[in-house]
Amino acid sequence: MQSQQQQRTHPRKISRSEFDQLFPNRPLLEAYTGELVEWFANQTNSILGAIDHEQSGTLSYVVMKKNDDGQLRVVEINENMVSRSAAETELFQKMAAAETMPARK
Repeated sequence: MQSQQQQRTHPRKISRSEFDQLFPNRPLLEAYTGELVEWFANQTNSILGAIDHEQSGTLSYVVMKKNDDGQLRVVEINENMVSRSAAETELFQKMAAAETMPARK
């Protein structure tokens, strides 16, 4: 029997336009994160993630989850990641963890 972690689907990369359809407030979010340059979603689009390249040369990521009203809320944000692979690995781990956490109001 597979563990719950193994049964989860790997986040898929999505385009900026698909991200914008799912989360039209991207410009507001970018005021806090910097310009987002890579976007991801789970299979049901209930959890979104994005990576941005900061002007300092580091990376950061944000994870959002839909609440009971269908609105996306930030559940995790991390800054000053030094490598893209580390940022992506941690982003995917946090997106997986978000699947089991209660939705924020």
